[in-house]
Amino acid sequence: NATLRLNSGGSVTDTGRLDVGGAILELQGRLAVSGRLVLDNTTSFNLNDHALDLSGGTIESQGATVEWANFVTDNATRLTLEGDTEVSSTSPFTLGALTLNGHALQLGEESSGLTLPNPLVLENAASQLDTGSADLTLESPLQLDAGALTSTAGTLTFADGLALGTGGTLDVSGSTVSVSETLDLSAGTFTSDEASILSLLEQTVLTTSAPVTFQSVSLNEQPLSFGSSTTHLRLADPFVLDNLTLNTDNGSLTLSGTLTL
Repeated sequence: NATLRLNSGGSVTDTGRLDVGGAILELQGRLAVSGRLVLDNTTSFNLNDHALDLSGGTIESQGATVEWANFVTDNATRLTLEGDTEVSSTSPFTLGALTLNGHALQLGEESSGLTLPNPLVLENAASQLDTGSADLTLESPLQLDAGALTSTAGTLTFADGLALGTGGTLDVSGSTVSVSETLDLSAGTFTSDEASILSLLEQTVLTTSAPVTFQSVSLNEQPLSFGSSTTHLRLADPFVLDNLTLNTDNGSLTLSGTLTL
């Protein structure tokens, strides 16, 4: 690959575009990108401990595998996919916007966590977000009308609730689901298992059209209510209600372990 060496760093302004597809980007100073940075599956980085500051900028991935060491992002950084992409970062990072465009984003094995302060929209059946063992925090609503969100071991935090769309797929096997207000799984395809954990941030209404299984539920002193007669929660571990509220209404609760009141 050709090498683009910036001996004094530099900047890419709001209207600028830096295309490092097929290249090695080598920094000898800080590079600030508030415009557009274009990557592909042959792009590599040699940052020499200098910051690649993408605050307020746009990353366009045409299909890349990227280690985000020394990358700086903020709640105005945008990631747009034009090809399947894998991102690894041992430090938590924030993106202001994530646009999958019918492609897959995978967080690598060593990744810590991704925070999205603005709404995440998946409405293309080919769009996939696979967080693996990393954490994902959504501070605004998730619109999962089509496509898939998958976690295998991390914590998925839905701070503004979740309503799964008809064509959406949510797989939280082996993961923790942390939620407030609404967890509506009555549409779409939801998968969990006896290693999944449900944790409440605030008072929450759970609605399902078929049984859902969790290892346990952590109420965290918040009330949990069932939203329909079809709601059915199965818990593998013993369940302790100590001055806590679980209102099943006309729904169903199945316990494999003991119940302590």
